[in-house]
Amino acid sequence: KVLTTHHHWDHAGGNAKLLKIFADLMVYGGDDRIQAINQKVTHNDTFNIGNLSVKCLSTPCHTRGHICYYVTGGHTPAVFTGDTLFIGGCGRFFEGTADEMYKALIEVLGSLPEETVSY
Repeated sequence: KVLTTHHHWDHAGGNAKLLKIFADLMVYGGDDRIQAINQKVTHNDTFNIGNLSVKCLSTPCHTRGHICYYVTGGHTPAVFTGDTLFIGGCGRFFEGTADEMYKALIEVLGSLPEETVSY
C-alpha cells in the first residue's frame, strides 16, 4: 500500500511506475490529481495495513486534497504529515488559507495524543 499525502511530484511522482510493477498495489490519497490513485480517501476514513490501523486526516492548505495519515497499533502512534508540517513550521500555502492551516495544525493534528510521533 502506498499512502500519498498530496499530488506534488516529490510525493506522488513514482506512483504510476510502482503500479506498473505491482499491478495489485493500492495507492491511497485524497485528491484525484494524485498520480495513479486507486483508493480515494476522505477525512476520518480508516483502513488497516497488517495489524496497524490508519486514519485519514484532511489537512487542506498546502494543497486542497492534502491528507495526513495517523497510524496506531504499533509501538507508538505516528502521524505522517506530508507537507503540512515541517520541523521549522508549516508547509507553504499553495491552495489554501491561513484559517485552513490553523485548523489543520491546531484542531486536527493538535488533537492527536501527546505521545504521537510526527513525520
